[in-house]
Amino acid sequence: MPKLEREPYVLLDVEGGRLSGFGGCNRLGETVELDEMTSLIRFAQIVSTRMVCEAGMAIELDLNDALQNADSYTLAVNRLTLKRASFFTPLAQFELMDDPD
Repeated sequence: MPKLEREPYVLLDVEGGRLSGFGGCNRLGETVELDEMTSLIRFAQIVSTRMVCEAGMAIELDLNDALQNADSYTLAVNRLTLKRASFFTPLAQFELMDDPD
């Protein structure tokens, strides 16, 4: 498997209602609605560049799938887990890191 030139990441701006990041090939951005009382989350209006690359496409497709299907989340210490209420297995997990830029 080819090596990624840059690690995928997401930046979540809860107050601004935005998610931005890099999926492995493309930059992405979208709006996010988050309800801290009920732990519900919804990503909408996905915007992405349209480059194709061998190394990161599989990771990027998995990330996009997780964002499109997530409807709930848990936040524990430095880990955000996206879930779909009807499934027991998490769709994606993110660890708090330093800002990539």
